[in-house]
Amino acid sequence: MAIMGLDVGTTGSKAVVFDLDGKILAGSYREYNLHSPHPGWLELDPHDVLSAVKTVVSEATARCNTKIQAVAMSLLGEAGLPVDKNYEPLANAIIGFDPRGDAQCRAFRKKIDPCELFVITGHAANSFHTLFKILHLKEQSPEVFSKMHKFLCFGDFIAAKLGFEPIMDHSMAARTLMFDVNKRTWSDKILNLAGLDKSLLPKLAAPGAPIGTIGKNDLGFPEGALLAAGLHDQPAGILGAGISPGESMLATGTVVCMGILLNQDVCAAAMTKNNLCRYPTFGDNFISICWNFTGGVALK
Repeated sequence: MAIMGLDVGTTGSKAVVFDLDGKILAGSYREYNLHSPHPGWLELDPHDVLSAVKTVVSEATARCNTKIQAVAMSLLGEAGLPVDKNYEPLANAIIGFDPRGDAQCRAFRKKIDPCELFVITGHAANSFHTLFKILHLKEQSPEVFSKMHKFLCFGDFIAAKLGFEPIMDHSMAARTLMFDVNKRTWSDKILNLAGLDKSLLPKLAAPGAPIGTIGKNDLGFPEGALLAAGLHDQPAGILGAGISPGESMLATGTVVCMGILLNQDVCAAAMTKNNLCRYPTFGDNFISICWNFTGGVALK
């Protein structure tokens, strides 16, 4: 038996096949470019990402002599794209650290106490959150927003391309600033304050929950394998590293990121003051992360 992990990152995608003892059986990686249609703006072309995903999944599957029985994804946070009813992209995906959404973030902060926001979402409001990319789209590109059926991050977008109803895991949902980390649902209060309809968002699932059996597809995914809900990339790394509550992981990727598996409740005021977060990962655990932009993004 083998399982495949697919990492969809900011500058590339990687597929790796493991046996149940963690031995690597096969793998493949492809980079793609960020696009900057305006100084300071950063976007991913979803067609570039899908092409890379198809290549790495197909190559890893072909190189593996063992039947792949399950697939899950780790994913870059926040970046999302508007799609129509056929799940075709209406625009490129805006990356989290693209400054678009900053004005909308500043306006939103005036609508809710920061500690209340943290208690609900596990985050302070920052322009990188998906919420503010949607609000920027609504205000600055109304012709695209009016055609939008859903706003999807890459995991749910790929699931839709495999024929499933779009489903987002709880850790990815938390990175949008629209998720209630305690109730594990989309937050009615946040959406009402933002003036957005819940129907624009995908359904939710706990990390590791089964999504469905993969059928015939154009992306090279192994037919008959189970697709399971994955994780935001940093909690996925923490899970894979096997650290215990109270321990931390230092990861170097697009950014340099320190992640900690929390072993206690946190003070909302202190976390908000220091721009730290608390959001769910696999099981009943929570993590916090902090990072800076001195990783691979500095090279790209």
